[in-house]
Amino acid sequence: RSATKIRKAQLEVAKDSRLKLIIRGGVGVDNIDVADAEAMGITVRNTPNASSNAVAELAIGLMFSCARFVSAAGYSARQQKWEKNAYSKGFEVSGKVVGVIGYGRIGQMVGQKCQALGASVLSYVNRHKPEGCECDTMKFVTPDELFAQSDIIILCAPGGSKPLVDDESIAKMKDGVVIV
Repeated sequence: RSATKIRKAQLEVAKDSRLKLIIRGGVGVDNIDVADAEAMGITVRNTPNASSNAVAELAIGLMFSCARFVSAAGYSARQQKWEKNAYSKGFEVSGKVVGVIGYGRIGQMVGQKCQALGASVLSYVNRHKPEGCECDTMKFVTPDELFAQSDIIILCAPGGSKPLVDDESIAKMKDGVVIV
């Protein structure tokens, strides 16, 4: 996958072979010199949906871990402690507002899973709003609205030159917001 690099040197070795296609089992192709490959008549593809559900499930798992103190309670139990009162004050996801920053493949899966759990979803997208997603339990909003109204915020967008969440956005959030 991404650890395997296909650079010009490897492509040169395959130059006169029957190699016609390189497929990366994952989202990007940054580990392949695409321009050099295509110049040699080799098509480069990837599998962008391969890990989307796994990543969405991980985000949901982390959300539940925060809601129910799973990590801290597990650690405590391994220390032969049973601190029931310390970990009984979690919260239910049902009825909460989950803000999803980025609503591409992974963000949409996260949103659908949160809706299935009884949460309402707000999303901010920087580029293209996917069509057919909005309904009673899912709305596209501005970043300020998302930060102010969300109980849980899940980041499903790539980072850029500016952080997705900074001091200014944190100041707009409710007390106790969970960020995944």
